[in-house]
Amino acid sequence: MAIALEAGGARLVIEPENGSAVTRYAWREREVLRPALRGAARPIERSCFPLVPFANRIAYGKFRWRGREITLHPNFGDDPHAIHGQGWQSTWRIAEQSDARAQMAFDHAAGEWPWAYRAELNYSLDGDGALHATLSVTNHGDGAMPTSLGFHPYFPKYRPSRLTAAVDGMWLTDKTLLPATLGAPILDFANGAALEGAPFIDNCFTGWAGRAAIDQPDSQIVLQAGTRFVQIFVPEGMDFFCVEPATAMPDSVNRAQPTRETGLLALPSGATYTVSMTIRPQERTS
Repeated sequence: MAIALEAGGARLVIEPENGSAVTRYAWREREVLRPALRGAARPIERSCFPLVPFANRIAYGKFRWRGREITLHPNFGDDPHAIHGQGWQSTWRIAEQSDARAQMAFDHAAGEWPWAYRAELNYSLDGDGALHATLSVTNHGDGAMPTSLGFHPYFPKYRPSRLTAAVDGMWLTDKTLLPATLGAPILDFANGAALEGAPFIDNCFTGWAGRAAIDQPDSQIVLQAGTRFVQIFVPEGMDFFCVEPATAMPDSVNRAQPTRETGLLALPSGATYTVSMTIRPQERTS
């Protein structure tokens, strides 16, 4: 059953039983996020969902971690990789709820992903209608757990839509969308890039300052997050795009040991890791 939060002229609708996905975020009758598609059954057809306990892809669902061979089944259509962890495809429970705030929790038992963990997700609206989201994971498994977190918001794409984000590099991908080589961004996001007619993009960008500005026809949306990586997804010929804050690059578990360059965290047993995101819509000033 969906729950709704309201404050500051904004309305947020969440489906805890469907990955705690947002299905609508509107502000002053404007759609800040792409509304869920009618009859939506999959998380990718909704407005935003959490990425836990890992963000983006793990190559073919296989990696070696501290002497253990881990194999995960592909979980996204015909994509050959494991993607976005378990939280986005699971049922969460409502831990707390008020008019403008909701906290959801998801407990994962050790299995194919061999670490038990608890994920908690808080959504709230402030007095200006901005959305604040906080996602945390606590490792209840044996030994350190490879961890990365993120959010996957979808934004409406209009002819005038522009995206500004200070980034210094882009991971070029192979044909299965895994990062292959680090190169220069193909669009000038640092100075604002038009999205109408942009080439296909589904890449991880590095050196991100944690802020992105989205210029829409009648508003500006500012996204801020405590991450150094951002995955930008701009499919050709579609009416949406994604700006996905992530704490690590895709397939970071198959890189070298956890480093600042990959962003991967080795989360000790009993420890908690948290990431936050704010989406703030505002009137256009020019």
